[in-house]
This record gives sequence, structure tokens and C-alpha cells, in this order.
Amino acid sequence: MKIFYSIIIVFTSMWLAWNLFLVYTIHRLNKKPTKSKRVREKRKKRARFAWINIFIVVLTVGFICVTGRGKETDYPTNTDSTQTPSVSLETSDYTTTITPALEAKNVLVYDVEKAQILYEKNSEENISPASTTKLLTALTVLKHCSTDEVVTVGTEIYNIASDASTAFLTEGDVLSVKDLLIAMLLPSGNDAAYVLAKYTGSKILNESNIYDYTDANAIGTFVEEMNFTADSLGATSSFFTTPDGYEAEGQYTTAKDLTIITNACLSNQTIMDIVSKSSIYCTWENGKEVTYHNTNELLNPESTYYYSGVFGMKTGYGDSAGACIISVVNINGSNYICTVMNSNDDARWTDTLAIYKELENIN
Repeated sequence: MKIFYSIIIVFTSMWLAWNLFLVYTIHRLNKKPTKSKRVREKRKKRARFAWINIFIVVLTVGFICVTGRGKETDYPTNTDSTQTPSVSLETSDYTTTITPALEAKNVLVYDVEKAQILYEKNSEENISPASTTKLLTALTVLKHCSTDEVVTVGTEIYNIASDASTAFLTEGDVLSVKDLLIAMLLPSGNDAAYVLAKYTGSKILNESNIYDYTDANAIGTFVEEMNFTADSLGATSSFFTTPDGYEAEGQYTTAKDLTIITNACLSNQTIMDIVSKSSIYCTWENGKEVTYHNTNELLNPESTYYYSGVFGMKTGYGDSAGACIISVVNINGSNYICTVMNSNDDARWTDTLAIYKELENIN
């Protein structure tokens, strides 16, 4: 569409320049008196024609600016866009605030529709992201892969730590990118994160005509792309070194950056279709049947922490990160992102429910 509008503008600019030149020429000629009535009438007719063309050109350019380029953004508007607009979370001049009593050390509550922070607690402090990283991993994968692409699990699954959460993938399994996203986001499978990282990193290298590389090269390339994705979203106070978020030296984020990343996920239908489910049944390409359950207790109708308005997002846990939960919730018709980091296993749920109770009272 940009090329189409550019061609029109170039053409109309040339036509405008020609007609302005014609008006100027007629004006110069009119300074030279002529006795020929026919010549005078011909000059007037040409001048009127030129002015009409100028008027049409100005209207055309104005129409393009209003209906075309004026509405155009630098990113696609489809729900699985490969680029997402950066988000600036303002932290002052709140028109509405909440004051929950929380145990979590790092918190941010964001009103999506009003684009306003309602509450924060050490939201710009460097923290470990744990498995909340997988939201960024999913966004990065979907920039380069379609959900129906088929992947064969390889030795990359042996990169995960011995105590990491898994989706129980085995070498040789054959499944789609979407099934891998489910395996990564619902049971928080670190093995699925590495399979996606290797597959997507390989695609990026191949697009650059690089075909001789190791698993480590492919995964490293993917992690670089993760950081590029985070920066492009506006999450510039983070640095990721793993695709699964497992604690590693030099890896950090903030509650504010995680909220920015989560806000970007809200525009991706594939991610939202997965994280909003309490469980998903899959049949893989190699015939294996699995059912994955979401680690998000807020979505589990049988949990004491269940809340009906929740429609995502992601849990996390680590020695440095503590227990974490980023949730998205609809309360009284408004959507909120609640980022609760560096808590304990029970408190992350009770803290989140305390935030919801406060949100129920502000509408």
C-alpha cells in the first residue's frame, strides 16, 4: 500500500509542477500585448485548464493524506502481526489509583484501554524474568514462523536444566509450531522453548544464506532476535540470554518491561488463544496425543484462586525470581495487566486477587 500511495504522490507532484509551470508561462506571455483575440482566448482557456488541474491535484493529495497515509502505521494491523508498536507506560499523573497490600516485591498494574498505570511497586528494578520470558519467546517465534510449520525435535532439548519444567518432548517427536507454543506456554515447557528457539534461529540464519551452524549458533541467533524484539517494543531495560527464562548470569528484566511485552501479546490472537485456556488437547504430526494443563491457577475452575474474568497470561518461578504471575483480566468491562513478580507460591495468587478486588471498586 505504501508503494501505491508513493506512486500516486510522485505522479501528482509531477502533474502539479507542470501546471504551475504552465500558469507561470501564460503569465509571462500575457505581459506581452497581442492584438489577436484568438490568441488571448487561447491563453485564458489554457490558464483556466491549468488552475483546474492544480485544484484537482491539491484535492487528490489531501484525500490521500487523510484516507491513506494518514491512517497508515509502521506495523501490520492483523492479530498475528510480525511487528508490534512500542508502548510507553507513563508513571505519573494517575487519574485513578489503587492501594493493595501486597507481599510481592515487584508489581505493576496497567489499565489497557486507558493506557494508564494504576499501581506500581519497584516496577523498574532489575529482576530475573523466569518463565515469563516465554511470552517474548512466543512473540519472536511468530515474527518468523507460521503456526502450521512442522518441526522435528532434536538434541536441543538437552540444553535445559535438570530441574527445569518440561512438556515431556522426546527426540524425534514431530509437531507443529502451534503445538510447540502450547507446550511452552501452558505447562511452561523449557524443552519446547529450546525447540522453538533452534528452529526459528535456523530459519533466521538460512534467510541470511548461512547454512553451516551448530544448535548453539541457531539458539544464540534466536536470543539475539528476542532482544531485538524487546527493544522494538520499548522494553529497553531488559536483557535476555535464554529462550526459556531459566536463571542465567546477565539475564534481567523489570516488571514494567514485562508489562510492555504482555501488552504486545494482547494483539496476537495465536498467543491469546493458547494462554486463555486452562487445558488443551493436541494430536501431533507423529500421532502422539497429549493434554497440557495451564500452570495459571487463576484460569483453573477447580482452583481456590480461580477468577472468572482472567484470560491469560504466564507464570514463572526461580530461585532469584521467586514465584511470578502476569495475568490479564477483564473487570467491569475494562482490561488490565497485573504483573506480580518476586513473590512466593501462595502470595502471587492472593496478591493478584487483592489487586482484582481493588479494581472491582474503581468502576
